[in-house]
Amino acid sequence: MSETLKPCPFCGGAAVLEDYPADEGGLIEVWVHCGNGDCPVQCYAFGRDRNEVVTDWNRRAEPVGEDEVERVLLDLHRLDLKYHALRGSEYIVDMTITNAKALIRRLTRHPTKEDHDG
Repeated sequence: MSETLKPCPFCGGAAVLEDYPADEGGLIEVWVHCGNGDCPVQCYAFGRDRNEVVTDWNRRAEPVGEDEVERVLLDLHRLDLKYHALRGSEYIVDMTITNAKALIRRLTRHPTKEDHDG
């Protein structure tokens, strides 16, 4: 298997593949991590099988379309309504739902009018 590594999915930095002795029995752990010390996310893949670790590191989520984003936002709204019907209004839950919606929009890069208004 080729050990070609995709760049970091968060910052685009080069990935680093390293072997570490895991125990005195001579077993080795293989680690892949972002080589950018300024990367905002500490991400890595590790295990004892080099091919599996490289495959895990190189695995990426499939991009979602705008329809899927809207479906998730609608599901969040429905959960919010169910929560209010069962428990009543609580500021913390309201903010969690609001923040989750904003996060999904930012991560999927589908800005809406709400994103610009506040």
